[in-house]
Amino acid sequence: MWRGFRRPLALGLGLLAMPVLSRSYADRLADAVAAELSRALAPLRATVRQVGSDAPRDEEAILSETPALRAAVHDAQNARRSPRPSRAPVARGLRISRAQVLALAARHAIPQAVPVKATAYHPAGLLLRGVSALGVGLEDGDVLTEAAGQKASSVGVVIGIVLAARARQSPEISGRIYRAGAPFQVTVEQPYPKATIPG
Repeated sequence: MWRGFRRPLALGLGLLAMPVLSRSYADRLADAVAAELSRALAPLRATVRQVGSDAPRDEEAILSETPALRAAVHDAQNARRSPRPSRAPVARGLRISRAQVLALAARHAIPQAVPVKATAYHPAGLLLRGVSALGVGLEDGDVLTEAAGQKASSVGVVIGIVLAARARQSPEISGRIYRAGAPFQVTVEQPYPKATIPG
């Protein structure tokens, strides 16, 4: 009586065991691949840590790499310290329009930012380079300390903040910039071009 059920029973039990066996095999395979990749990429680890580090650096070390930037930052700091004749107050805000953002995107303009430690002139943040040439009012040596109310501790953090704001379709993203010890707000309007359907 049980002879007719043996084959279907064996096949059924085999099918039930399949997920367990395949999961075990996949786990062993994944461990082996991970171990091999780890061994193969070991020589690159030290290089990646040195080059791609988001650890804040000393601002003077960064400025010493670019003498022109160092001179500009030091001149701005010295000018701020020296007494000056009274003038009309300088606006303490900067707005970058949607049109400017689209123009920069079309030019593939990508400035650089390097994490820096806090100094007497600014809190910890990102030292901006390559922004003077953008023509939007930012200057090389400006330090971004906040983006959308959050600390700008690394380039990755700021990119995450911007992506999250764009996912919510925020009309603008604001940040705090320090220039020669003086803070001001920068507001970047966010364009959301309508997708065109080819046809």
